[in-house]
Amino acid sequence: MKDTLPILSLISCLLSFPALADDEKHSNNWLGQFVASEMVTAESHLTFKSENKFSIEEKIDIVFDFASSVYVKTHVIKHSENWDLLTKDGTENPPKIQKLYPNSSITAWTNKFGIGEHLETYTKELDNWLVFNDLNKILSAYSKAQFDDAVNGLFYEDEIKWLKKQYKSNEMSTAKMWRQLSFDSKGNLTGLSTSYLCKYNEVVESPGAIIFTNKKGAKLTIEPLVSRVKNIVSGVEIKSGDNSMFVYNRDLNFSLHKFSSDLFPDPEKTEIEFLMAIHSASKKGFERFDSLAENE
Repeated sequence: MKDTLPILSLISCLLSFPALADDEKHSNNWLGQFVASEMVTAESHLTFKSENKFSIEEKIDIVFDFASSVYVKTHVIKHSENWDLLTKDGTENPPKIQKLYPNSSITAWTNKFGIGEHLETYTKELDNWLVFNDLNKILSAYSKAQFDDAVNGLFYEDEIKWLKKQYKSNEMSTAKMWRQLSFDSKGNLTGLSTSYLCKYNEVVESPGAIIFTNKKGAKLTIEPLVSRVKNIVSGVEIKSGDNSMFVYNRDLNFSLHKFSSDLFPDPEKTEIEFLMAIHSASKKGFERFDSLAENE
């Protein structure tokens, strides 16, 4: 799959936009004010529960320190089950639990008021981890104006021609997908249509968020937008106080996914699923996915 334009080209495109009316130009001042103060930490806290042989609850805590660039991720997995079932009414020892993570620490089973509990803890620390190198650039750009991400590099030349035909014919069977893209008056693909994604995507509540804190103590939250529509680029909601905005940006998504892969989807996987979906709906246009589409 071809590489997309780098973040610097996106910002240069943004800076070349025509002058905006004052109220539009400064509509995201709140974001600019947050970015103007140096960021101190980023953190995420997730909890997942599942039922199998045991009830399993996994808490994932991530903290990133901007000054030292140290990233710490901690998994705490709690297995729990009725103590009598675990021990067959006290006639056996509770079963040995297999580690989910290498080099994790294990606590012994304990009986708490008839419920057996067993903990596994795993911590990973990475030094000099520069995952958020481009975060200030991206957020600063969006604080000045909303702009559409460049996605042209995701498509082959014949696929762009096919998309142009879809646009000109107003093909409804694939409309939810090709309308995520923007076209000029001649039907040429120009980029991503953030306005369409923000207006028509049905958003589902997400399981968590990343919380950024700056030197002034202000908080900024970035939360994934989980959609029932196959999107070419995953969206996020950026919030601070009473202010918020939706953003669809591939470069931002790569950083967020690297920070918390349990919360933010892999942008490359999102793209492939989108291309396969539009190919399956149209039965043409993206022949490179023929073999994959047949095995869906």
